[in-house]
Amino acid sequence: DGRAPGEGGLELWLALGRAVGLDASEVESLDRVVPGVRVACDRYVAFVESNDLLASVASSLTEMFAGNIMAVRIAAFEKHYPWVDADGLRYFRSRTTQAPRDASSGLTYVIEHAVDEADQARCLAALEEKCDILWSLLDAVEQACTKPRRVAHAMLREEADKTLVVLPERAVKLGGSGREILDLCTGEHSRDAIAGQLLGRHPDVPGIVDDVHDFLSSMQKLGVLEMLPANADATDA
Repeated sequence: DGRAPGEGGLELWLALGRAVGLDASEVESLDRVVPGVRVACDRYVAFVESNDLLASVASSLTEMFAGNIMAVRIAAFEKHYPWVDADGLRYFRSRTTQAPRDASSGLTYVIEHAVDEADQARCLAALEEKCDILWSLLDAVEQACTKPRRVAHAMLREEADKTLVVLPERAVKLGGSGREILDLCTGEHSRDAIAGQLLGRHPDVPGIVDDVHDFLSSMQKLGVLEMLPANADATDA
């Protein structure tokens, strides 16, 4: 990963983290990785492990579009986040040249080795699979930015040593940090921000970020929470 210290993609990604105010050890710990992003990344690793070299290289051809995308991303950072140090954007700048170079090598390999219709079909399927994985990753990021808010008809009731969420046709018993999480669901905080707050309060609880996201998803499915867009005002009806 890189020919010298500080050149590799991982090191440049850590530099981006520092530029936006994150501690490198926090980034390396992966504690704040959104569960859906983790699933998407694991899914791609599993795909490459379970397929041959041809299909794996074909799946990497999403890099054909990455160079232009990175140029747009750099411009967006410079416009909307001018406080981010320019050095932190070296990861994206490196991809504007490296991604086309990688894609060119990958495309040459696929064209040379996908010599029959069956192999060509497998390559197309592999590329479609990669696009689906990337789509699911982006969906997970977008979902993490939504702001959960407890719906008006979901009432909290304290009974003895338990807290209930009372809905018109059911009651849900909360356990663990359930009440603590719901108290933060005011429509003012994103799902990811809520998970971050719980991590800060309970740093010794393993997997707490994943647990918070899972809890919020389950409450949404039960009709306890509604998800507001990231740019919504919590006072909106």
